[in-house]
Amino acid sequence: MTIELSGPEHLFATADRDGDGSVSFGEFSAVANESIARQLKKRFQQLDLNHDGRCTRAEVNLMSAARFARFDLNRDGAFTAAELTKVIQPQLGARLADLRMKLDRDHDGRFSVAELTPPAKQATERLAQNNSSPPKASQQSAPASKVVARTSASQKKPVQVARADAPTVN
Repeated sequence: MTIELSGPEHLFATADRDGDGSVSFGEFSAVANESIARQLKKRFQQLDLNHDGRCTRAEVNLMSAARFARFDLNRDGAFTAAELTKVIQPQLGARLADLRMKLDRDHDGRFSVAELTPPAKQATERLAQNNSSPPKASQQSAPASKVVARTSASQKKPVQVARADAPTVN
């Protein structure tokens, strides 16, 4: 039997490259950088309408002149995938540093599945594991006379309804 991972579990399994049961910031950064590189490549291919490896002002005519100039590093009237990447990479580095501070809640320099799981998802998963029993009063964000943990067929993500007047959806 194959178990398909999604969300934080998939990210964790992908990022834990040395298999030690935790994700170092280096492992996390590598996965993030690879993901961004794929997204940049795809986005550049969408922008480069004539597929010549250069995006001209005519190809991205809805882009502001200032934004275009930011990407056209050599000021030749077009930007390449390499120029786009060179501009985006420093921004990614700053965002990764911010993420490190937010995600590494126990400040041990590594990430666990729990740290990579958004708090709201953790509460929903605990609720689902406890056979839909209501959360403790300290965990409630709204009156919970009807608390339902269900999975949306279209989203395949747990959805929590926690309102006293909310109808039960099966």
